[in-house]
Amino acid sequence: MHLREYLAQAKLMCGAQVGLEEHGSVLLEWSREGPMLAGVMAGILSNEGLSLSELVASYPRYYQIKDAKVLPDGKKPGAVLDRLKKEIPQDYERLTDMDGVRVDYEDGWFLVRASGTEPKVRIFYEGKTEDRAKELNKIAMYGLDNSI
Repeated sequence: MHLREYLAQAKLMCGAQVGLEEHGSVLLEWSREGPMLAGVMAGILSNEGLSLSELVASYPRYYQIKDAKVLPDGKKPGAVLDRLKKEIPQDYERLTDMDGVRVDYEDGWFLVRASGTEPKVRIFYEGKTEDRAKELNKIAMYGLDNSI
């Protein structure tokens, strides 16, 4: 399944109005049309009486880190991800494995997923503070090191 299909599926399951992909693509209903997005954004800004920079400033700030780990020859990403679930501390709020292993905490999350193009896993972290994002990086990398 392509990332676009995962995004559409997750958007439907969650009842979300908008889906965003890391590379900047936006999914509204089943459309990815720029003019449609521009119209939706213009409507939101008009209804709120805000400029785009004011609207963006009203949202909380989170810190993101992106990382990757090359897998040794012959190591299957699925086996590594299965083992990762057992190797990370169990103090998280939620773990989901729809597209890799996503671990949610009250103040951040991380996602470890297989690369679709290279023999590696990609790791994404987000925390309410930069220090928390770095801590989540250490937790995931420790779990990966013990899973490979």
